[in-house]
Amino acid sequence: MARVRTLQGRDDIVAMIVGLLAAPGALVTLTGFPGVGMTRLALECAARLLQPEAIRIVDGRQTAHLAPALRDLEESWGFFEVAHVSGDADLIVVDDYDRVTEAAQAIEAVRARLPRLRFLLTSTRPQHLPGEVVVRVPALPLPAPDASLSALAVEPAVLLFTEVARATGTTAVLDGEVLRDIARIVALVGGLPRAITCVATRSATYSPAMVIELLEHRPEVVLRADDDEVDHDLFAALERLLSGLTGDQRDLLDRLVVVDGPMPIETVRTLAGSGDVFTDLCALVDLHLVEPLHHRDVSHFMLPALVRHRLAYGTAARPLGTAAFPSSHETLTDREIEVLDLLSAGNSNREISTALGIHVKTVMHHTSNIYRKLAVRGRTGAVAWKLSVHEEVRLVSRAARGPALSDARPTASAPLPSPGLARPVVEDEGARRR
Repeated sequence: MARVRTLQGRDDIVAMIVGLLAAPGALVTLTGFPGVGMTRLALECAARLLQPEAIRIVDGRQTAHLAPALRDLEESWGFFEVAHVSGDADLIVVDDYDRVTEAAQAIEAVRARLPRLRFLLTSTRPQHLPGEVVVRVPALPLPAPDASLSALAVEPAVLLFTEVARATGTTAVLDGEVLRDIARIVALVGGLPRAITCVATRSATYSPAMVIELLEHRPEVVLRADDDEVDHDLFAALERLLSGLTGDQRDLLDRLVVVDGPMPIETVRTLAGSGDVFTDLCALVDLHLVEPLHHRDVSHFMLPALVRHRLAYGTAARPLGTAAFPSSHETLTDREIEVLDLLSAGNSNREISTALGIHVKTVMHHTSNIYRKLAVRGRTGAVAWKLSVHEEVRLVSRAARGPALSDARPTASAPLPSPGLARPVVEDEGARRR
């Protein structure tokens, strides 16, 4: 895979992390969705903070237990003695921290003995360690749909793609109107640096226009990691996250996939039905399976592009942005189409029966027929089908009770931040506990 040396669009967050690590004894955890670039970011921050001899790196993918790894550092380099007596405390970077066994106990033991030693962790979620400061690492900003060519040329996500693509030796044109194709590519993968890098490395073989075609029809061709980088495969990483969810958390995530775009908390609660939606939502946000978008006193929530794709279509080999189900309503009766429309609007079976003047059991009969004819499993699959073949369909929290999501979003005078413009969020574990 072609290598890229420039860290695009990360100057502000690097400066912030370096500032957090400036204090002796600091413990900073970077969290983010798989492929957001936490490892690269951590190494860049460490390099800007200290000289190489003051930094030690532990790879969680290759370390079963952290305590022996820390002991090895001490025996090999006399690291802890240096950290104990030096004027500036040294730094240990633990990459993929959450894949290491009994890591918390090992770190707490070392910090008790060497309070000036600093730690920088990368993890899928906050670890809730004493004194931990969490930095949520966002994806790269997504270019505005109506951006000029000159503006697209300096977008960090576009620059990342073109830099990696040129390193492959491609003869494809990568400027002018082609920048709009590249902007479409980075939007399809949600601004994830790893995904952008992955598809850009195929540029010697595929033009940007062909990459779009593949992403929309055979994403596995351009998004699967090479054999020598299987540990960095986005699909495998996402499967690990999903496999660790509780039943309630997975159920909530499956219900949220029917919404194409940001949703207010009222819509989340409606889709969740019964259950402890706030606890489950917090867990999903911690794992970056749901991203919060905060604007003044309003918070919206949305699923990253790859999460929506995985949940809606069931396998990584399904198209991005195209239907994985039958392409028309031809097999549905007029009544079944009416039921599907109301189902997609977030209505319960009882609300559908009231709207159509039919018995609840009749509604259940129609929904069973819909699921069978569309070859989907349940409400989520049926609504995903409708969204995939009718792009203008948008879910409302309850069709007859509330405004559509497009109406619920902030107005132009108070715009909602784009998902790609999300700023890094810093959480202090001490303050969080208080």
